[in-house]
Amino acid sequence: MIPAKSIDWAETAPERALTLPARYFYDDEIFKAERERIFYPAWHCVGHVNELAEPGQFLTFDILDQTIVVLRGDDGEIRAFHNVCQHRGNRLLEARRGKLGSAIATNLSIALSHVPYFFVALILVYVFAYSMGLLPARSAYDSNINPGISFAFIGSVLKYGLLPGLSIVIIGTFSWILSTRMLMIPILGEDYLVYAEAKGLKGSRILTRYALRNCYLPQITAFGISLGFIFNGNVLVEQLFSYPGLGTTLVTAIQQLDFNTILGVTDIAIFSVLTAVLLLDLLLPLLDPRVKYWK
Repeated sequence: MIPAKSIDWAETAPERALTLPARYFYDDEIFKAERERIFYPAWHCVGHVNELAEPGQFLTFDILDQTIVVLRGDDGEIRAFHNVCQHRGNRLLEARRGKLGSAIATNLSIALSHVPYFFVALILVYVFAYSMGLLPARSAYDSNINPGISFAFIGSVLKYGLLPGLSIVIIGTFSWILSTRMLMIPILGEDYLVYAEAKGLKGSRILTRYALRNCYLPQITAFGISLGFIFNGNVLVEQLFSYPGLGTTLVTAIQQLDFNTILGVTDIAIFSVLTAVLLLDLLLPLLDPRVKYWK
């Protein structure tokens, strides 16, 4: 340990200096010299060779204020060029993030994440119930089957609840995809992902084991909180399918001024949310070792 009083920030001879002079951290001329003599001539990791597997594929990369494009030509050779137009001085190519499937999923999520539940329910009823006749459009189970613990009754409940469940899950799924993408964008440029890619790890492994793990915590916490909004919009879906759910029960109790039923449904909602949040909080240390509830 060097005593604080022995640290000299003034200009000293290099062989006697204990640290860099202060101006080395803010002097623009020194930064320009380091840029020209150190950063530009050095090797930089642009990406893995698998990203340039086919002719025509390219990558763009920024080295300080210089932009580079690396591509594989028709002859199979990989070449690098300055990604700047000689006449206009602007970029020729922009970085391509993801493939066609990723672009389609992103645009579809943006378009459908704000669509109301009942609108999707109307489309599902028209397509699968009235047009194709594959699924029932109303009720919670087949009236010809006696309620009870049997495969016939359980299958009927699942069949009749498929369309109401899909109308809610579809919109929720697209919303989760969009929020996960928003959390993933700042992580994609992290050094540990570039290092994992340079080591030759597969893209799927990097995505699941390294990138997505940093998105788990806010998504899981939001999932527990979102259970409190389970009745928002679901009442209309239940009315559309004539499904006797909690939302319909709550609306009927309010119309009939049945305060006991109102309190019962409210208590069930509060208990469900608190229980879900508690269980998710207990599972967080298993998903992220940085989270600990003990010393």
